[in-house]
Amino acid sequence: MTGPFEDDGAAFPRGGLRPLPEMLAERAGDERPAIVCGDEVLTYARTEARVNRLANFLRARGVRRGDLVGVLLERGTALPVALLAVLKAGAAYVPLNPRDPGPRIGLILEDARPAVVLTEGPPRGLPPGMPWLDVADPAIGAMPATPPEARVTLGDLAYVIFTSGSTGRPKGVAVPHGALVNFLVSMAARPGMPAFGVLVAVTTPSFDIAALELFLPLTTGGTVVVADSATTVDGARLRALLARSGATHMQATPATWRLLRGAPELAGLTALVGGEAVTPDVAGFLLGGGATVWNMYGPTETTIWSTVRPLGPGDLGRSGPMPIGRPIRDTTCHVLDGSGLPVPDGEPGELYIGGGGLARGYHGRAGLTASRFVPDPFGPPGARLYRTGDLARFLPCGDLEYLGRTDHQVKIRGHRVETGEIEAHLAAHPSVDQAVVTAHDFGPADRRLVAYVTPATVRTGDTTSGETASSRTDTGADPDPALLRTHLAERLPAYMVPGIYLVLPEFPLTPNRKVDRKALPEPVFPAASPEEEPLDARAQVLTAVVAEVLGVAAVAAGDNFIGRGGDSVSALTVVRRAREAGLNLTAEDVLAGDDFAATARRALPVDDDPAGEAAAVPLVSLSQAELDEIESLL
Repeated sequence: MTGPFEDDGAAFPRGGLRPLPEMLAERAGDERPAIVCGDEVLTYARTEARVNRLANFLRARGVRRGDLVGVLLERGTALPVALLAVLKAGAAYVPLNPRDPGPRIGLILEDARPAVVLTEGPPRGLPPGMPWLDVADPAIGAMPATPPEARVTLGDLAYVIFTSGSTGRPKGVAVPHGALVNFLVSMAARPGMPAFGVLVAVTTPSFDIAALELFLPLTTGGTVVVADSATTVDGARLRALLARSGATHMQATPATWRLLRGAPELAGLTALVGGEAVTPDVAGFLLGGGATVWNMYGPTETTIWSTVRPLGPGDLGRSGPMPIGRPIRDTTCHVLDGSGLPVPDGEPGELYIGGGGLARGYHGRAGLTASRFVPDPFGPPGARLYRTGDLARFLPCGDLEYLGRTDHQVKIRGHRVETGEIEAHLAAHPSVDQAVVTAHDFGPADRRLVAYVTPATVRTGDTTSGETASSRTDTGADPDPALLRTHLAERLPAYMVPGIYLVLPEFPLTPNRKVDRKALPEPVFPAASPEEEPLDARAQVLTAVVAEVLGVAAVAAGDNFIGRGGDSVSALTVVRRAREAGLNLTAEDVLAGDDFAATARRALPVDDDPAGEAAAVPLVSLSQAELDEIESLL
């Protein structure tokens, strides 16, 4: 089966596809809960009024159809309201992560050039002269609660989301309303979202899959429960929130799902797993807990997920990767060879995706758009295919199987990372000549970034013949991994900062004089620093947990987590295991850069945690026994 498959399981909505604001307007008078965060509940009626007021405020401040609007907000009810208001004003949103470094936010805004940026209070990281509006401005409350006079069509842009770029700058993927709504309609039917479903949203809005979490329940009459930032990285709080909210759905990357290992009961939960390859351990504990599990696959350029497949116990014993399934509605998939011809069934090739989910292209990058979005020789005139760069093959049953990449793009905690972007920032450091970044698997579900660098050199030469005969001479100063780490942390999101740095005199080369990545030395963890003082009890517990998580013999109290090779993924495991050992920490504590002795001093015994669980409004009635069970998890 070398041709495209199309999923016909999604019923086409009566009257055809309509832009998202029109779909949501049908529920404007509904008093059921639409958006929940902590103890704040917005009904559909209140949501509609707040969205309309903010949309009218944007229009009054000059935002017009086709404009881009940056959204720089923390997690809360204001976040989905702001995104919907931008769409209702006729503009497209550019989601920004407030936890990204200021220079990174600035790069995105320089490329996007939004008409305005929505913030909570005075913003940081904005380029000089960039206009911004505070979503808490009292003037918004005085605006009309009726819909603004703004026409939105399926061809208009809905959002521009920036992903890692190989040139050192992030690139913006421009997605129209038609692609977004096509996706939401398909997801509502398969995997399915019932009218009274409750979805717990855990993903940062700068990751495209967040659009499913924030919008899908609202299109079917369900409820979005926005988990606060602390809950998204704390397994006990997340388990409690799932139970208290009566969650029917959650979507997350495998790294986040692993926070829930040990959850006593997952029956009734539909678990959407995607962003990176699902592993048997994740599928196994979810299925074992009674959850319905779906494997989701798709690039940002084809609007979130393009293929889906339910997983069952029979998939756990597979010798190869879990199948990624078949296309969603109005989506085609082709596996082609280097000449653009279909490969025989079962043979690997590059996956090309077409249909109604394709993005317009890359914002402001016509050349890159033309190279990745190509004419579709199998479709009608004007149809396009997106070259994913993913290797895949069709299985005899008709499902697709993901086999890897054709380039150096990798997935870290579900985020797509172009290693070239990290390499460009490393090479810009004055102590570095060349840089190569790879993703190394240190164990099951333990993939980390490793940076290889060579020292900066100066050129010397003899110009007596009129030509420069140059050679390269070492400057004498080896790159300092701690300084390189700081250099990257000031410019890139945490998931793009390597945990291990190897300084080499030169890189191994292939016969064609290219860096031979396969010949680079295996990364090793640095040896533990000698102890100067006896460890107190908490530091002993913490260093033992960290050593176990990082797979090393020991770490010293004077070491720090990043310096020992830790990253944002392994920090989540440290938090979970430290809690099991009696210490209450957050991922932010672990990643702060302090040594383990100082980190341990901040840790509270679990029984003394004053914060308790993340606040949530119960959407279902719970028995006292169920409440006691939730409390026992904290």
